[in-house]
Amino acid sequence: MIRSTKQNPIFVIICPGYAPPSEESAGTPTPRIMKLQKTVAQILQSKQADYFVLFFIVITIAAVIAGSFRELGEYIPLLFSLTYFSSFVFLIEYAARLYSAPSLHPSMRPLKARLRYVFSFYGFVDFVAMLPCIVTYAYWNTPTIHIIILPYIFIIFKLIRHSRSFRLIGMALVSVRHELMTAYTACFITISFAATLMYFIERVAQPEAFANIGDGMWWAVVTFTTTGYGDIYPITPLGKLLGGFLSLIGIAMIAIPTAIISSSFISIMQKRENERQRKADPAHEARKAQDAIPADRAADPTEQAVTSPVQSSATPQATTAADSTGLKQ
Repeated sequence: MIRSTKQNPIFVIICPGYAPPSEESAGTPTPRIMKLQKTVAQILQSKQADYFVLFFIVITIAAVIAGSFRELGEYIPLLFSLTYFSSFVFLIEYAARLYSAPSLHPSMRPLKARLRYVFSFYGFVDFVAMLPCIVTYAYWNTPTIHIIILPYIFIIFKLIRHSRSFRLIGMALVSVRHELMTAYTACFITISFAATLMYFIERVAQPEAFANIGDGMWWAVVTFTTTGYGDIYPITPLGKLLGGFLSLIGIAMIAIPTAIISSSFISIMQKRENERQRKADPAHEARKAQDAIPADRAADPTEQAVTSPVQSSATPQATTAADSTGLKQ
């Protein structure tokens, strides 16, 4: 054991064999604790835990939505009880994830790994989900309780972690984030240019409708997305021409992010399907590569001789061995 040079004199007198932990071992959990943390992390990542938490997520969302209907006013206490119990389950989940965070980042110190989880996106969502369970007692039967339940809308994002379909969508968006950023930047530039130009065109004819560039921005967004609420629109010939031109551009520009996301999603689905087939049948890739060879190339004896020198060099040896066997007989 490495003894520290700084010891408490009281402990030295009472316990002569005592030695405080060294700086190298400070903050490092024991193997037993690390094994327990890893076990908790594996339980949280299991399908059973996903289905269990997903059930309470759906129950909570349904209770919050039903609680907004006046016709269900007599069931408000029951719906709130369901919400409170679900938040208690989320509290246990939050504590378990906080405890097992060091096992997910073994290279970090335990405190740093836990802080990384706390300040992550999912850490924030988990904290909001279990918040009513903590503060309900202090604000029970007061108008403040409705403000506390209001952030429960963030619980919808917990579906991303516990749903395979949402995870696929998230992976698709992350894989093409740079392309999407480029596409939306081009959209923003187009909208800003059209809004500014429309403001200077229509501000004299419609000073109430186009009072500033912000009103022109709202018109440009509505027109660019081909929504057309009809609350603000150009009346001058030049303004109508600009509006029609922007609508045509919007149809093409909106299709670009849609195509990017669709292609990314299809690519991820194909990769998962190929991995599933590879695990189910190891010879699937070999057959797939063999089928990809053109028929004329496979039938060309010259190319076969070039691409298979081992077979061509092995043929004379086999012939010589056969001849020597015939002579011995």
